[in-house]
Amino acid sequence: MIQEAKDKNGKWKQIEELTIEKMGKFYYKILPKEYIYTKVPRYRGTYATSFRIKLQVDDDKWIYSNEYQGMIQPWMIR
Repeated sequence: MIQEAKDKNGKWKQIEELTIEKMGKFYYKILPKEYIYTKVPRYRGTYATSFRIKLQVDDDKWIYSNEYQGMIQPWMIR
């Protein structure tokens, strides 16, 4: 999972990188009408923007969460 934020032009930008956690990669099968509950970092800063979560499903397939509002430091949006 990766968090993304909108830049001042309204384009989505990654603010995190994919990593292999200390415990290794985990794979979950999510069936219809099922969900996963997880946590992501909450950033603080001076720039109000929209965020979303990008979740890798397959090697080349991603799904996206609904948008949510938050604050971030402007330098974090590259």
